Amino acid sequence: MQTTALTVPTSNLKCVRLGRRGIILRPPDTSPNSKFHQCCQYWQQPSLPWLSLFPRTSGKVSESDGSLITNPTVKASMQDAWKDSLRSLFQLLRTKQCPYFYVCSNNFTVLFRAAGICGMADVHVLITPTTRGFRYMLKQEEIEFTMPLKKKRNSDQGYETLDSGVGESAGDSAFDEEESPDEQWLQSMGVNADDIKQINYTQAKIVHKTECEVDNSEQSLVLIEGVEVHSFYNFLINCKSATSTTGTLAGVPPTLLAPVAFNGATLKSLKIRESKIHVDNSDYHSLEIAGPILPNTIHNLFAINPPTHSMSGTFVSVPSTLPFSKVLGKSDNDDASKRNVIFDKENLSDCGLSSQILEQFCKSDVCVTNVECLKYSSDNKTYTWT
Repeated sequence: MQTTALTVPTSNLKCVRLGRRGIILRPPDTSPNSKFHQCCQYWQQPSLPWLSLFPRTSGKVSESDGSLITNPTVKASMQDAWKDSLRSLFQLLRTKQCPYFYVCSNNFTVLFRAAGICGMADVHVLITPTTRGFRYMLKQEEIEFTMPLKKKRNSDQGYETLDSGVGESAGDSAFDEEESPDEQWLQSMGVNADDIKQINYTQAKIVHKTECEVDNSEQSLVLIEGVEVHSFYNFLINCKSATSTTGTLAGVPPTLLAPVAFNGATLKSLKIRESKIHVDNSDYHSLEIAGPILPNTIHNLFAINPPTHSMSGTFVSVPSTLPFSKVLGKSDNDDASKRNVIFDKENLSDCGLSSQILEQFCKSDVCVTNVECLKYSSDNKTYTWT
């Protein structure tokens, strides 16, 4: 298998020159081993062999956990290279040559998805987890967003928080506009100025507490759509807080992960460990695959499995990214949804995914949350999951 693995990275790059008439691409290696290793590859930026850049965590940092990247010139060069890579990915996404990509920082994870994925008509972005401070920064940049996983509560307190409705884009402006008439009404009722200030202070404190309740939970997921995505891209590429300033990853830009090649990316492979288990007079082959397993990786691995062989997979998800799978696409009716799937699938035909996977990714009603175990039975050719 190791010999086959060496041929995979160049299988699509080798060519044979035929005189002066140009070149003919050499057919890629289609052996089972080659297909398997191809399924286990992904593109990443930055790539530092001495550091683990996935998953990114913001745990406690000790004094001994200093960054190995202390040279200002090196830090600036890494940031410039990262920005070039992000620009490349975003352009590929807009031209539908990349179906999705991840931006993994220490405090949050961003998922960019192309138009058509999950039945969404426009390019869109999912961010989780978020805090009130982060959402306030989006509001300051006039980036409109929604919080689709936030639970709606029936309240009789007579006010709305910044996170209610369509998101913080409504912001303080609506609240400020109502503040002056309320104060005039209270004054007309004979309430003195000091009591009005105390009422406003108490109300602002309650609003702040309510907004912070969802921080760093799945309800804090933020959805940005359409033209607002470009504004968020500009915000992200200049966001200094996305890069940690302490710990071993200080100065290291967020990790970019994608299923397709992009400018400055490194082709990496998941770590694979195989073993053989003998149970009840039967031999079972086991594969332990570690690393950033992208959504299409699972589809590809099960696709190369022969239909006559049963197969099961057990997954360990990154907890902070689980909310991504709980956001459903938008569809008005079944007929329109079917037409959109065909249309979106055709538009994304050059994104690097197979037609079978694209058909699943473009559906708006597909939502499987927190899959712990996926099984394929060769007896009845069915899949089950828990």
